[in-house]
Amino acid sequence: MFITFYKKFTDLFEKKISIFYILFLIFTILSSSFYTHFYLEKFDYQFNDNNELILNLIPFGYGQIIENLYYHNKFEQVWFGINTYLTRLPFVPLFITSLSKISLNVYFIIITKNIIFFSLIFYSIKITTVRYNKKFLSFLILFITFFYNFYNTIVLSTYIYADAYIASILPCIFLILLSDIKKKFLLISTLIFVLYFTKTSVFYLTIFISILFFILEKNLTTYKRILPVISLILAIMIWGTFGYIKTKKFPVGSNMLSNNQEALSIVMNKNFKDYYPKLSVDLIPRENINNKFKNEWEFSEYYKSKNKEYFLNNKLNVFKDINIKIKFIFFNYRKDAINTKIDTNNKNSIMISHIFNRIVFIISIIVLIKNIFEKKFQKPDIYYFAIIVSSLFPHVIGWATSKHLVPLFLVSHLYLFLRLNFFNKLTQ
Repeated sequence: MFITFYKKFTDLFEKKISIFYILFLIFTILSSSFYTHFYLEKFDYQFNDNNELILNLIPFGYGQIIENLYYHNKFEQVWFGINTYLTRLPFVPLFITSLSKISLNVYFIIITKNIIFFSLIFYSIKITTVRYNKKFLSFLILFITFFYNFYNTIVLSTYIYADAYIASILPCIFLILLSDIKKKFLLISTLIFVLYFTKTSVFYLTIFISILFFILEKNLTTYKRILPVISLILAIMIWGTFGYIKTKKFPVGSNMLSNNQEALSIVMNKNFKDYYPKLSVDLIPRENINNKFKNEWEFSEYYKSKNKEYFLNNKLNVFKDINIKIKFIFFNYRKDAINTKIDTNNKNSIMISHIFNRIVFIISIIVLIKNIFEKKFQKPDIYYFAIIVSSLFPHVIGWATSKHLVPLFLVSHLYLFLRLNFFNKLTQ
């Protein structure tokens, strides 16, 4: 009976996938609604009585920018008492502002955002599983890898973390890279372009993927292989030109944002190890700055000088802190980055979601190393290795919280399933 039911379900999936997409949309709307309800309860101060966003209260340095975009069409905010233009990358503010122009209702914004990005996940899984005989089973397994882990689903569902968008885009890039779809060069180019504007930590990742695509995709024409590189260069030029017009300096690399050095000063701090990873680094005491800066690059140079001085005088502490960060990335199993000003339950409780993520991550790396030593280093391994290196490097230099690592953990889940023999046997 079960076999007959499964066969009918499989046939329906292959012939009427639109039905499954409708079911998927229902899942997206329901899960997003539940998430929004609890988000409203926890962070009610960010919304008015009609469940509408109070734009200037949007956290993570986006509020003022989004408010200025919404009311004045200006991408700027006041930082250290001066107008700044390069303290946040533009994708998240532009995306939220665009949705807010339609409706400020938080249910609308989160549900719409998730329909868009969860649909990207649905499509990426679909085109990846085309080559398997048991398409429905392979689709179901990969779909579950995205949403079985409660913490990962929470991060994917939120609207304000840049990591939420990266957690949708990066795994989809990985899946599309491994697919046989003819237009994947267009998809990869588009996603690389968008990804560049999300967060500075993906700078090296976008470079690695673009270059590897050109090297590895030898079945494509030169134009198609180089398109992601062109797309990345275009993104660099757009942001750089905007920055140069506004500040007379071309922002790229470690200077993509003018407050990168300020963020790095959190790590270049003797108190860092006393807070990280249990408590939010936002709680680390900061020095009072009496300097009056003329522009945003002046405070960037100020912090750059301070960071360099701290590093030269505290090299041992810096390397000890790096060890703490690596230990966290691989072995943390407790709730981290607690902000005692927000969290009422100030406990670093054990989180099953973190345990699952770390187990999968470690096993994936073991599989990768095994494939290297056994000379089975294939395209999935090369892309995964590049994603690991380029994703971890910024977090080892800076710092990582669990939400920062969700994109890498999701890619690790996908890599592990796609490279294990039992998955291939099960779905063929």
